[in-house]
Amino acid sequence: MRIKVFICFVILSAIHLSINADAQQARPVLKLRPEYEWVREKGEPLVGKDSCLIFCNEILAQADEKKDDYLKCLGLIYRVKHYSRISNSSGNTRYISAVAENSDEIRAIAREQGYDDILFYTYYDEITYHIAKKMGVRALELTNSMHADALQRNNSEGLYLCYRCFITIATAKNSDEFTKIYLRKAIDLVLEDLPDKSLSNMCKNMADFFPVGSDSATFYLNLAEANMRHPDDSTFIYRERLYYAAKDNDREGFEKYLTLLNDCYERRGSKIPKGTLGMITLYRSAMDGQWEVVDSILGTFRNKRARLDYEYQFALAKKDSATALDKLLQLNRIEDSLRTVNSDHDIIEMAARFDVNNYRNRVNVQEQLITRLEKKNSLYLFGSFLVAVITLLSILLLRQWYKNKALKKANDIKTSFVQNMSHEIRTPLNSIVGFSQLLSLPDGMITEEEKQEYGKHIINNSNMLTMLIDDILNLSDIDGGIYKINLGDEMVMGICERAINTVTYRVPAGVDLRLECEVDDRYIVYTDGRRVQQVIINFLTNACKHTTAGEIVLRVSLKENPGMVTFSVTDTGTGVPPEKAEFIFKRFTQLDNFTQGNGLGLNICSIIAEKLEGEVKLDTSYKNGARFTFTIPDRQNPNGTNDNTIIG
Repeated sequence: MRIKVFICFVILSAIHLSINADAQQARPVLKLRPEYEWVREKGEPLVGKDSCLIFCNEILAQADEKKDDYLKCLGLIYRVKHYSRISNSSGNTRYISAVAENSDEIRAIAREQGYDDILFYTYYDEITYHIAKKMGVRALELTNSMHADALQRNNSEGLYLCYRCFITIATAKNSDEFTKIYLRKAIDLVLEDLPDKSLSNMCKNMADFFPVGSDSATFYLNLAEANMRHPDDSTFIYRERLYYAAKDNDREGFEKYLTLLNDCYERRGSKIPKGTLGMITLYRSAMDGQWEVVDSILGTFRNKRARLDYEYQFALAKKDSATALDKLLQLNRIEDSLRTVNSDHDIIEMAARFDVNNYRNRVNVQEQLITRLEKKNSLYLFGSFLVAVITLLSILLLRQWYKNKALKKANDIKTSFVQNMSHEIRTPLNSIVGFSQLLSLPDGMITEEEKQEYGKHIINNSNMLTMLIDDILNLSDIDGGIYKINLGDEMVMGICERAINTVTYRVPAGVDLRLECEVDDRYIVYTDGRRVQQVIINFLTNACKHTTAGEIVLRVSLKENPGMVTFSVTDTGTGVPPEKAEFIFKRFTQLDNFTQGNGLGLNICSIIAEKLEGEVKLDTSYKNGARFTFTIPDRQNPNGTNDNTIIG
């Protein structure tokens, strides 16, 4: 009997979560100025129809005539709505660039004119569009830009929409940890600055992440019930309360919330949906011990993952370890397949974006060169007709040769990028999956000390994934020519201490990390402190990867290279073979087949050093491990201001 009750409520959890999975926040509605409401009234019925573009062109013409930027934004917004609707209904991807170009134009006007409501509405609309198109990388880029704009403008509404976008992206990627982080951020923001926003749905979703009956789950469920703003909120909460009452076999509480749920639907003039009635029947049958009814309802399950989860939990309850392991492996294969599809999709998208931009630039330059050759050769057409024909054929063959060569190189770059990214991402991802499976074992099978150790491994590898994504975004900025260097007065000691604090938790047990500074604690240098810190962190992180015993030392010196500030990171790790020293600062260098490669970090370090008029080197004379040096000019602020920005 106890086994059956346990398994039943495992499945009740799955049904309960699936019923509430669609409890999403309402899509934001753009609040228009009263004198522009006529645009919404006329535009909404036309979206998706051929006449919509005619309407948009008329609006834009009026805006140009009146020099009305607000009206121009509205015309572009309905053009985006139209392209989005057509793209979603037809599955045609050719409208994606049109959506992006028009959205960028709207945001440029909104930033300049201070239309914050339009700015953040357009961000949210385009982000959700790209998420629906499974373009996670583009969605994340836009969300980061939205976050920066919201912070710069101190706009709580924009920050709230930004957190909702982060939640949607994390949910689509099955990242429960990041979903919890941004749900908590959104809840705190609403409590502090946005009292008119509904909290109940977010709190209910937050409660779902914790074990039923736990203090955290109860706290968020109580907070949700105390902040109900909409009739739909009460139905979600009362369904949740029914589940809790059934789980605790609280018949009085079950009947109380069933009555409240009935009253909610009666006030709305509707009946309880069939899905909810089925849930109530299942809950009541479980409490009454009517297992034949429970089994018949569970027999309607068609979801393989839910069925396997049921069989896995049932085997655990019976202490049938062989069957439990088999079901767990099947579940893991399904989850790994889903993660692989999402991961590979994002990697391919990043590779394609990285590659296509470079390819287009090369082809444009080549075509311009060929065009000039054609114009030059046209001067000789008055000569022999035969010579003209031969020249034309030569140009055509040359163009084709250039294009074929560029396409082959582009394809090689993309293939190499995807292969290396797959290796770099899967190394920490496999560790996260393995230790997560160990943490999911029933209580008593692993000790608290082991749980803490496994948790540290998961956090460390999650941070490695985050750092890799940051490196990819930095590389994209560098290749795109928009990488910023912000020069100003920086304290050398402060840079080093921040770098040390950032990597402290990554230092392996038995390894001593310390700082040796040969300059005064308040010594100031004119440079970009954030970029210098980024290089040092990369060096320290690389040292942590390859050092299992001994020490890692960050040293600062003014004497080692006169006229320069020299930062060096020395470790007692595996070191770098002399024959591979010249490749260490290239992308995705891997020194052996058993450790993670250097990714993009050291390559980005060399680029940053060059932009700061400095240099990064591997000290090949050091034989007790590895020693990397980073030098920057020892100079002072020439004009006394800290707003000198270099883009390139």
